[in-house]
Amino acid sequence: MWVIDALNRHGDRLIGISELATSIDLPRSTVHRILTALRSYGIVVKVGRRYGLTRQAEMQDFYNASLRTLVVMIRPHLAELYEQTRSVVALAVIDRFDVRFIDVLYPRTMVPLILRTSVRVPLHCTAAGRALLAFNSPIWKKYSAQENWAVRLTSHSEVSLGRMENVLSEVKLTGIAVESQEHIVGMTSAAVPLLNVKGRAVAAICTGKPVRAFQLPEVDKSLRRAATGCTRGLRSLMN
Repeated sequence: MWVIDALNRHGDRLIGISELATSIDLPRSTVHRILTALRSYGIVVKVGRRYGLTRQAEMQDFYNASLRTLVVMIRPHLAELYEQTRSVVALAVIDRFDVRFIDVLYPRTMVPLILRTSVRVPLHCTAAGRALLAFNSPIWKKYSAQENWAVRLTSHSEVSLGRMENVLSEVKLTGIAVESQEHIVGMTSAAVPLLNVKGRAVAAICTGKPVRAFQLPEVDKSLRRAATGCTRGLRSLMN
């Protein structure tokens, strides 16, 4: 999944193994093995010493299968987090310049909220997006370089580049991201990254509660406990 996602971000440009391995923090030997497998499926093409994606439909099918594997692996930990918080919890990944919620658990009382919430949201507006950006500095640089990155989802959404950089620095220091009413009015959410062995976020888990019910110390403890189990599973998948 990480190799395909990185190739997808480069679009039509071919990329060498060294650059690709650096961008996703995996050893060259591992990347070479993955690329060889992807070539056998017809998903990756090799031109000289550089690689790129072939037909978009095939790539998307493989990428979606990888996401399903991630969901299956993380779901038990997400379910435990839900039981502890009794509120909406989600697993999120970076999808180009959005955060994409690929698995969401929620109580029946949250159904109206879920129905009016998009599964793809600008990264800077969500706790999950901030957790992902704080531990993916190359993506943050590309994201903030966009002319129209500063989208507001609510009147509370942070759109100052300087303040957002301070927010991400704090997230990297504390290991947890929090936003209040910047994604959805009336809701506060928190997220923690799921890190690979090099310290880069490959996914994030998050939970949200109504503003008045949100208690950070309680949420922080539950999220970190869940993240520990998730990270063990992720690293076993990448080995």
